[in-house]
Amino acid sequence: VFEVDERDKYTITLTNASNVVEFTTTIQVGFGTYTEIAVGMNKTTFRGIQNILNAHLEKTMLAIGDEISITLTSSEVITMQILAIDQDSAHQVIFGSKYCLQTGHNMNSTNTNVGGWNSSAMRTYLNQSFYATLPDDVTAYIAERTVQYSSGNGGSSLVAATDKIWLPREKEIFGTVTYSTSTEG
Repeated sequence: VFEVDERDKYTITLTNASNVVEFTTTIQVGFGTYTEIAVGMNKTTFRGIQNILNAHLEKTMLAIGDEISITLTSSEVITMQILAIDQDSAHQVIFGSKYCLQTGHNMNSTNTNVGGWNSSAMRTYLNQSFYATLPDDVTAYIAERTVQYSSGNGGSSLVAATDKIWLPREKEIFGTVTYSTSTEG
């Protein structure tokens, strides 16, 4: 329990045992007696999740399967779920959609995967049209990810793709490779 004087805002800084600043935020509070002040580290907004990552607390505050809802500019609400924590790099969370969108989209205009993910119509749709429906308070926290995908058509060569939105590879969903090339993932 602590008393705060009348001020418009306070800056809270968290440091680690070596006195290195891990996280800083500015909060606005009234004056009076407080037992707790939320510094914005919550799992209900992408800003809150970024604050958790900045404070290096993702392994204690987040878990695989945690969910967050997003309302697209089309008014459709989608549920995103944490798929991985610190998988590609430290202090990173990878999200995936829990359910499909209301409107389906084909991987390609024909029944083929020639060219793989890099040449797919789905990649273009997700990173242009779909991305444009995400609210600004979400896109501000989306970072690009580089993934190795099969070149498609049964080939075993891999091609790097760097995207903000992608479909997970078979191994990322099922843990094994049955239909994809064994070199993917």
